[in-house]
Amino acid sequence: MTKQLPIDLFFKSTSSPFSSKSIMFNEKNKVVKKRTLSLKKTPSKSQKISSEYEIIDLCSDSEDFSSSFEISGTLVEDCNNASDSSQATVIYSPTPVTSPTKSLTPNTSNCLTTTQTLLKVRSPCSINKYYSPSKKRAVLQKSPVRKELFKTKPKFNVSSSENINFLKNVCEGLDDKTIFLIKIIYKYLEDKSVKCLLNEESTKLLEKCMYIVKPGLRLACRFYWRKEGWYKMQNVKKILMGKANNEESGILDDSELLIVLKSLTDSALIIPSTDASSLMTFDDYAVVLCGNDLIQICKELKLKNVTNKKCAIDTLKSYSKRKSIKNFCTGGSEDNSRRVLKIMADKAGLCYRLSDLARSTFHKLYILMYLGIDYTLIREKKLELTLLYDKTKKETYPIDSNVHLDSPSVVFESNEEFERYVKVLTVYEDFLQETDVYKKCDTIKNVYKDYKSYNAEDMLKYKSLPIWLLRFTPLDFYVKIMDTSIQELKKTKQYDLTLDILDALISQDLFRQHQKAEWYSEKSLVLHKIGQYDEAAQVLLDGLKSDLPEEMKDVMRTRVELTAKYAEEKLKTELLQYANKESTLEKNIRGVYLYKQPMDRTSTKGKLKYETRTPNGRIIHDVEEFSLHHYLESREFTNGKFCEGRIVNTLFFLLFWDIIYCKPPNCLGIFLTRFQKYPLDMFYKSFYENRKQYIDDRLKKIETMDIEDILNLMQEIWASRPEGEQSGLSRDSVQWSDLCDVSRCLGARSLSALCRRFAQDYRYTTAGFPDLTLWNVHTKRIRFVEVKSDTDKPSLKQIQWMHYLQQNGIDTEFCYVGVHTMRKKARAQ
Repeated sequence: MTKQLPIDLFFKSTSSPFSSKSIMFNEKNKVVKKRTLSLKKTPSKSQKISSEYEIIDLCSDSEDFSSSFEISGTLVEDCNNASDSSQATVIYSPTPVTSPTKSLTPNTSNCLTTTQTLLKVRSPCSINKYYSPSKKRAVLQKSPVRKELFKTKPKFNVSSSENINFLKNVCEGLDDKTIFLIKIIYKYLEDKSVKCLLNEESTKLLEKCMYIVKPGLRLACRFYWRKEGWYKMQNVKKILMGKANNEESGILDDSELLIVLKSLTDSALIIPSTDASSLMTFDDYAVVLCGNDLIQICKELKLKNVTNKKCAIDTLKSYSKRKSIKNFCTGGSEDNSRRVLKIMADKAGLCYRLSDLARSTFHKLYILMYLGIDYTLIREKKLELTLLYDKTKKETYPIDSNVHLDSPSVVFESNEEFERYVKVLTVYEDFLQETDVYKKCDTIKNVYKDYKSYNAEDMLKYKSLPIWLLRFTPLDFYVKIMDTSIQELKKTKQYDLTLDILDALISQDLFRQHQKAEWYSEKSLVLHKIGQYDEAAQVLLDGLKSDLPEEMKDVMRTRVELTAKYAEEKLKTELLQYANKESTLEKNIRGVYLYKQPMDRTSTKGKLKYETRTPNGRIIHDVEEFSLHHYLESREFTNGKFCEGRIVNTLFFLLFWDIIYCKPPNCLGIFLTRFQKYPLDMFYKSFYENRKQYIDDRLKKIETMDIEDILNLMQEIWASRPEGEQSGLSRDSVQWSDLCDVSRCLGARSLSALCRRFAQDYRYTTAGFPDLTLWNVHTKRIRFVEVKSDTDKPSLKQIQWMHYLQQNGIDTEFCYVGVHTMRKKARAQ
């Protein structure tokens, strides 16, 4: 203010012409003074004057004060003698004025030369100080406003070098888990064919994610993968800090934290507890607050006998339901719930949670960008761990980097199709998690109704898709639910709905056809149960006459004799023609019977245990381990493993690795993501059809190769693949030496026969292989043994595998263990 004083005095001393019209007078001819009742000191308003009077122009506050008027010594002296009671008001306006060419005095104010400049004079009633929200005090220099990048419209699909630099800048300084999210967001925004599969609102949210103030996106990412709910401010700060310590430069102070949170809330990624549309409930506060906080609240409310968090929650719930004491004065009926919530809110402070839009968007994004991955990884929130293991090479996947991955657009054409898929997927997951039988039946009725709403035109559209991509259609999930629901409906004796669903499943010829023989068998069983014996026989006969593979028809043959017993004579005669087939008979396979008393058990559930006494002490075995110990003790075989076909399956993958993981021509959607354990057509008949020429040539080659050449071929694959790779190679339970020994004992011809059955129908043959693999390295003898206890009997697939082994000259047998071995003999005969 010391510098402004001479200017004020100068303005007061200037003899500016004015008339009495510019001053207000009262009745007593006295000047009316401006009055205000406010205690705040504010500058008085200037009165307007006509443009004919001289106007002194002042520059803005940001101009340099040193370039203002040059005041002579006489001016200062005259100003000091000026009266402070001057009523003249100086008017300021941004009008160009003339600059003086010599020293200014009151007598020379009208003698100015015209120069086109603007006077740089500081306003007398302003101070060049600004409030800094980060430093929380007034500062002399104004900081430039930080640009809110997230409000800037993103620009994608530019040059590749700009894209790389942009993605690098966005990921810089962030943790791996957040970078994984950023990369799939960026990939989604870059791919025009995929960008249309999410709605516009979700797309805009993802665009904003690329411009969130760092490390804000980390918080949104952690909110998604962690337990859903609210988080206190101190937990929010811990999440944002990550593993940072006090010595790192990434530490956030309070002002930076507020900036990050504002960026997230403005982008609608997170919601504060102060948001009127998302208020916290009692249960939310009960989760957020720790036990000590809740106990302290109980003490404040004079609630006694509270010792732990659960007790505090129950006590506060009970207190909330009580009538408030103020009701005695007001006559109202209000309870204490509002008071309790207010106290809990004060104790918890400001809390945040992920917005519903962000959670839904991230969920759909992960499904879309990792389409083809095992969905349990997303459902059980293990996807991030999978990505970290892949980065550290702890668990990798067999899809090589040079394999072209197809876009999800080969499956979905529009946002509506993808939304229907996500909706039905949610229904299916909820159905699997539901434990109440009657609630499941309600879901089944709704699903059956939705399934019937699809017409022939919709079916025709789905037929145009490759069979391995039908898993991503709503109808495939409907068929899954209806297939699973049959047993639930039978429990509740809803036979009419069961028959309707089975009719719908059998009539369609597109989805889950490998279960069709089971549907025929189930329908026949339900009809037989309700007393419609002839109809049951006719359904079974229709299934046996259908074009299903003979191996699948074996499921129905197990019911032929019982069903024919109650049918009319004509149906009975025709049905019994399909009863006798050697491949379905257990008696045609050699069996060994071991008499052994199992250990006592307290429950009827679980596997039987057997005790073996050795010189080194007691050994407790399962039935398979006991049988393996018996065979090795007999010295007939030098080695053996209880592996249920993992050795043979590994041999198949080693011999056909390049064929399995190649992309056949004109086959879209085989590989959608690098995190696939198998190609998507692996479990369909189309796997063999798409690679028929390659597979047949390889089988012929194996038959003619020397066994040592076969081992060299397998050794190349075994050595080139990482140890932790998630594929058909069972490295955790199979050693290379075991593979060599088994291959030498089998020989080239038997290896080719085993691989042929796997290649032609991998889904059906991957189950049912015998339990034990036994071999003798000296005699080159090998045997596959299926072990059964008193409480177990062989499945159809196990019998089919053993018959196939016998037909190809490979030794196999049953091993029955228990005290009721005669029952096994009777069943086999």
